[in-house]
Amino acid sequence: MFYQLRCDNCEASGVVCKETGKSLAMDELVIQLRIRLKERSQQLKSAHRQLAELRGGESGRGYGAGGSRYHGD
Repeated sequence: MFYQLRCDNCEASGVVCKETGKSLAMDELVIQLRIRLKERSQQLKSAHRQLAELRGGESGRGYGAGGSRYHGD
């Protein structure tokens, strides 16, 4: 079962000090969350590259049925 309660130990961030188990200072918390965001962003970019490779180089931009280009005519 999942609860949506505010956690005072982590300031609702899910991040606490490894040694003490207490919440991090706000400036340190911002740094840690930025690090995690950057990691996830890199993972997402990697997944996009892998998906593009699996597509076989198909760009999918501007091509219609049968590989024809749409010119707006």
